[in-house]
Amino acid sequence: MPESTRIIDSSFTNCTKLAARDDRIDGAVAGGAFQYVFRQAQEIESPSSLLLRNCSFVGNSIASTEAPERALGGAVHIGRASIGTTPLKMQIEIESCRFIGNSIDIPAEYRSTSSSAAPFLRGGAVSIATDCPTNITITGSMFEENFLRLHNLKSHAVFGGAIDIDAQHPESTTVVSDSVFQSNAAYAGRAVGDDASAGLCGGGAFNAFVNHPVAILRSTFNQNLCQGASGGLFAGYAQGGAVSYKTPPLRKSNSVRPGLKILDSMFTQNSVYGSASINSADQASSGGGAIVITVLGNSSMEYLDIQNSSFMNNTCTTPCGKAYGGALAASFLPLRSTPSQLPFTPIRISARHVQGNSVTGNFEDEPLGHVALSLGGSLAISVPASLTSSAVVPASP
Repeated sequence: MPESTRIIDSSFTNCTKLAARDDRIDGAVAGGAFQYVFRQAQEIESPSSLLLRNCSFVGNSIASTEAPERALGGAVHIGRASIGTTPLKMQIEIESCRFIGNSIDIPAEYRSTSSSAAPFLRGGAVSIATDCPTNITITGSMFEENFLRLHNLKSHAVFGGAIDIDAQHPESTTVVSDSVFQSNAAYAGRAVGDDASAGLCGGGAFNAFVNHPVAILRSTFNQNLCQGASGGLFAGYAQGGAVSYKTPPLRKSNSVRPGLKILDSMFTQNSVYGSASINSADQASSGGGAIVITVLGNSSMEYLDIQNSSFMNNTCTTPCGKAYGGALAASFLPLRSTPSQLPFTPIRISARHVQGNSVTGNFEDEPLGHVALSLGGSLAISVPASLTSSAVVPASP
């Protein structure tokens, strides 16, 4: 029999997960208020499910006496399930919930004691990690002032100021609808040490590292921030002030290609900021004041489809480095040269308003030999695209 858990009309307030090293599982500390791990199943026909309905998560956090290798979900972590002979199926529903002021914040005095482990923070409010077919739906929910922050560490990364989804099975789906993301943030902090890499940062509000279709419907993203670290030997990279969508290299068995659809949604005053390094040979880079799409390795996307959505007053800024796309940046790494090898079918954008977005590559301090480069005040796209029925208006001087 599949397992089914329902949590309805419940509140979780000011809970803190404090885990010493010997309390962690595989180097991770997870779920400031609530952690749920689906059990392994060898054979199962219907999906196991978790429902959170009309719940409130306010002021919950993860803290640690030293920097963990991974910290997952300032309020909620829904755990990875093992794959048996027949993959376990999962259904995760978050409906009419409030996530306000949840966080993962590792202070400056807490340093990683592992020379090989680069700390990762994922999901200021919610972290979801699965390896099996999983249907994820988030509807009618509010995510406000959730954040991730790391201070003064060697190489490190933060993903998803409010939500992080790491679900790489191609038979999965993710749908976010009728939800609001307000003033969430992901800060990579400041890197220290001669051999330190400045932090990587992805998704001020929402980060998806997936091999399956994702849809964002009738939702609002306002004043979210993604800020890369400064001070390291290598530059800080920041991607997606509101949303970061990244596909990993394909597994050999993949027959399904991922895709991103955005419908009837609004992105306003979101910001991405890529900070500088101390190395004159290395430049910072930031992309997508509102949204960044990155396709890695041998992966590809079936579609990027944006319809009837607005992008207004979003910004992308990088001191001493490269900045791409005040509103949207889409790229493939590495770039392929022939049309038959291009990673996307044509991008389709039919937007209500694309207005007042800006991109700036500039110098805050000494130039350090860097070249400031700004590409795409609103859109920076390195693949075929179709822009229809859209009004693109520049930012005010």
